[in-house]
Amino acid sequence: MQREYYTVLRNRILESYHRLNISNEEMMLLIHFLTFQQAGEDFPAISLIGRRMNVKDQQLYDMIQSLIERGFLSIPSYKNDQGKSVEYYSLDPLYQKIIQLDKVDESERFKEAKATKEGEVFDMIQVEFGRQLSPIEYQKISDWFKKDDYDPDVVKEALKESVLNNVYSLNYMDRILLNWSKRKQTQANDSAGFSKQKAQTQDLPPVPVTKWLNK
Repeated sequence: MQREYYTVLRNRILESYHRLNISNEEMMLLIHFLTFQQAGEDFPAISLIGRRMNVKDQQLYDMIQSLIERGFLSIPSYKNDQGKSVEYYSLDPLYQKIIQLDKVDESERFKEAKATKEGEVFDMIQVEFGRQLSPIEYQKISDWFKKDDYDPDVVKEALKESVLNNVYSLNYMDRILLNWSKRKQTQANDSAGFSKQKAQTQDLPPVPVTKWLNK
């Protein structure tokens, strides 16, 4: 009985190839390359793959050239034990593309999560202030995130400090944030640092409450 081989294929390849604009036929060609490699044949004859796929040799050459030009395949070489240069099909460029795609996905997920947190900040401020924010106030809060790069959790803590002091003013919150920023405490994931932030808030110069309420 002929020995049966199995092809090990990374799931991420199947999950991602359409997003990379790799056609089904091109994907099948890449799978055949993997099949041969895992059986010990790094550079299989095109005619053999053509028979398996029922595709003409020239069409396979065109697909290989296209995959190389688009950065999904390469044909490097190495020296074997006899010192002879041996070429092989490498899918490393494809794996690198998938890694880049994963990084983009992770970045998008981070942006979505941050946008959600930022939205929570707008809602929390409106609830605590007991009113709708004006367009100017919306812009000011947006600037905290986009220009000043404040973490949404830090802004939430600044809001808590304002409420504790019975001062419902973005200008007052801005002073708190600026005070913390000067002490390089702009990330709320450091609980020890944040406790220090709260203590340092007491160092703010006395501010007449009526002045901020009128702003």
